[in-house]
Amino acid sequence: MVGIKIKIWPEKYSILKVKKLKPPITISGFSSLTNALNELSLVCPTNQIPKIPKESILERNDGWRLITFVAKLDFGMVGFMSKVSTALAKEGISIFVISTFDTDHLLVKQKNLEKTKKVLENLRT
Repeated sequence: MVGIKIKIWPEKYSILKVKKLKPPITISGFSSLTNALNELSLVCPTNQIPKIPKESILERNDGWRLITFVAKLDFGMVGFMSKVSTALAKEGISIFVISTFDTDHLLVKQKNLEKTKKVLENLRT
């Protein structure tokens, strides 16, 4: 992880499992909407959750903080997220990972943020 910086977003995030969303939805900053088989997951700042009918929210989990690895991670880069997740797992830190074309992002619970920063700093040295 040498040379890879991290960005810790200031907002608190929520992860929602929803039945359906009526477009358009507008969320500023980082968000992720994933449609996988029978599951629609939305990750967004807690204060920007779109207006969704209560019956459409199947599950909701609040209190997450977003960490972005600030680097274009090549598809040939093998084991990056494995190294990160293994180090965090050894410390008992649960993560929620989102990958985009260029980089990886992970969410950790607010209560684990300081411990996560220390683990990631140790990986960078």
